[in-house]
Amino acid sequence: MTILLRIGLTPIAFALVTWAQASFGDRIGGRLIGLPVTTGPFLLAVCLTASRLTAAHAAIGVTTGQMSVIVFCVAYAWLARGMAPVPTALTSLALALASVLALSWLHGPWPAAAAVWTVIGVSLLLWPWPARRPPVQAPPAADARGPERPPSAQTQADMPHPRLAGSSKRSPALTRALISTCVVATMATLVPVLGARPAGVITSAPVLLSIILPSTHRLSGAAGAAELARGTIVSMAATISFSAVLASCLPHMAVASALLVAAGALVTLIVVTPLIERALLQAGSALSRPEPVF
Repeated sequence: MTILLRIGLTPIAFALVTWAQASFGDRIGGRLIGLPVTTGPFLLAVCLTASRLTAAHAAIGVTTGQMSVIVFCVAYAWLARGMAPVPTALTSLALALASVLALSWLHGPWPAAAAVWTVIGVSLLLWPWPARRPPVQAPPAADARGPERPPSAQTQADMPHPRLAGSSKRSPALTRALISTCVVATMATLVPVLGARPAGVITSAPVLLSIILPSTHRLSGAAGAAELARGTIVSMAATISFSAVLASCLPHMAVASALLVAAGALVTLIVVTPLIERALLQAGSALSRPEPVF
């Protein structure tokens, strides 16, 4: 049973994520990527193969490690405006690692969850891209308005890579599924060696996002990557609630009861976070709107 969980759930989940991103856009793909498609099967496998206390420590590690995902997504959205995909990904990964090291001194799931939620709220409030990209206008004719002007740096960042502009937006689903399955299976197996909390932190690392975001950057431009990143961090608020609640409940409840309570918190946050995002979007627009001069 646990072997099926390690090698079966994760590739199925990422196949659905890949299909959703190709069918409904980068934002929806990000919303699904931000759900516990990797950490959920990992925690479930640990719950079924180790003691409740070990599983609780793994859930604390997952909660702490989610900061790396948030920082990676936010850094990528900011840096992609002026950098190519590979340098953007490498710089974002370095910042993500630094954020986890800075958070490692916190003990318990809720201080870590509060810190991550705070970063999510501030990031959405100060998001560097508009919520909806304006429609692309056709360039004016050269003979009517003079010679064409070269696109600005912001326009170039918003455009797909020229070699890939005509490519389909199919994502490397097999590669994502294989990597995610290896991460879950390896970390669940190495819990007795590494320790539950370090294994949880490593499982939360943005390994897949470091592949998905640059590929989206190449196919859809920097703005498409930013849409994927924003959708991811919105859903991460619910994912953090799942791991934090699970870590709090496991020492005091049976595994099945703790999983049900954590799943309830996950679903609740999935419903509530779009409303919070909308409020933060309105507040961010009000902050960025210049005041009238009288």
